[in-house]
Amino acid sequence: MKMNMQFRGIFAATAALAAIAISGGVANADILTFTAFAMPGQGFQEPEVPISTQGFSFTAAPGSGNRVFIWNMADPHNADPGGATLGNDSNGNQTIMTKVDGGLFSVQSIDIADLINQVFFPCCAVPPVFAVLDFVGTRADSTTVSATFTTDTLPGLETFNLPTDFTNLQSFAWAPRSVFGLGAYPFAQVDNIVVTAVPEPASIVLFISVLAGFIFFRRAQTEPERVDSRSLCAGPASIFTK
Repeated sequence: MKMNMQFRGIFAATAALAAIAISGGVANADILTFTAFAMPGQGFQEPEVPISTQGFSFTAAPGSGNRVFIWNMADPHNADPGGATLGNDSNGNQTIMTKVDGGLFSVQSIDIADLINQVFFPCCAVPPVFAVLDFVGTRADSTTVSATFTTDTLPGLETFNLPTDFTNLQSFAWAPRSVFGLGAYPFAQVDNIVVTAVPEPASIVLFISVLAGFIFFRRAQTEPERVDSRSLCAGPASIFTK
């Protein structure tokens, strides 16, 4: 009975430590939004990069400008009314996303719209327009994965589910491009980026160490006690001693 109680106590402790190890390294899917930058009224902002939200940093590729574009909450061009989206500030410039702490992550999906949200914008574009976006994910070993998405010509955001190989990324980047002859508009706005953190190696090692320690202890407690055969002979032999 005492052994069972010890076993239960150690099992509970092991389970708790394992949960800590796992939760510390594997986060649930998170949705990145740009609501923190939302401003009332109409018009737009052009903040300098980098900007950061929810543990991620956003900047522009070298040579493609040092600003991003954010519509204000009540502007009809905002594809997320009452909130905020993130757009490129110059023709076809690339936006790059990384974790602030330098960790790895995976991207599942992203919501996209053309920058004017199918609403006439003087000097720039007349609806209907669409955007062609090129996505690139870069891993720690410098290998890359890529995908392309073309928006429709309807107002509002639409979701692009990225290929399943956009995992273990060190950075995630996108850029709208012109498609001559088709009227593609090289400006886009994005929102609701669904990401998942990658387990940290230290957390995995902790989990394995705790599990190995538990197995070792359990074997030590359940292994039968060995009896030295020489000691068994020593007792009866003393009877025949003179």
